[in-house]
Amino acid sequence: CEEDAGDMSALLDVLRERVPPPPGSRHDPFKLLVSMIEHDSFVGRLVTGRVASGSVKVGDRVKALAMGAGDGNDRETGRVTKLFTSKGGARHALDRAAAGDIVSV
Repeated sequence: CEEDAGDMSALLDVLRERVPPPPGSRHDPFKLLVSMIEHDSFVGRLVTGRVASGSVKVGDRVKALAMGAGDGNDRETGRVTKLFTSKGGARHALDRAAAGDIVSV
């Protein structure tokens, strides 16, 4: 139908009904599945990935684990100073992210 050519609400409604929510809970400990590590001249090291469980906010303490987490091989600890999401190729600052979000920390 020509009058609905620019409206995607029907598609979004179907996606909302049929696509399951992310498996992680916002109440579980924070886990980020890192897919990319980069360096920003202003922020420093940034890791980008999907929040697998829990939530994170600016100021939270985090711990990077080696492969095979749980064996005591902490790589390093730190504090979240910046939290971003990307929309249209541009970074947008966030205060908090939760399970299912794709973010840069």
